[in-house]
Amino acid sequence: MSLGEHDRRRYARHLAIAELGESGQERLLATTVRLAPTAHPFAAEVAGRYLAASGVTVAESGRCAFPVLLASPGEITARATRSELERVEAALAGTLAALEVVRGVVGWETRRRQPLSPLVGDRPAPSSAEGAGVRSDAAPTEKPR
Repeated sequence: MSLGEHDRRRYARHLAIAELGESGQERLLATTVRLAPTAHPFAAEVAGRYLAASGVTVAESGRCAFPVLLASPGEITARATRSELERVEAALAGTLAALEVVRGVVGWETRRRQPLSPLVGDRPAPSSAEGAGVRSDAAPTEKPR
């Protein structure tokens, strides 16, 4: 897959990131994720928006195998110290979940240590030999520093 002129203009900022570049953007464009129905609705909305903006396809249904983490409503409520902070916590959880997808797709190490609720996608996760911290059969891991 090669980026066309439209995609080069649309993702110009992504292409300028040396660690991402054209090959990383191509991988993002080739990835489809499905937001888990058990995820907190606003966290899923935020994650979906960020993923779509990065070029990842967000599908309503279908087979997907790329693991992503997203908090459930109960987890968001438990982490928010006050009820008025629940929406903020959900937005943060959605943002972090989207970032973990991007990091996993392009082969950057992931930072999350504890699994929340799974989101999944159709692209096989990079092997641990490629330096990815997300595997299709296990929770994300962090590489030793």
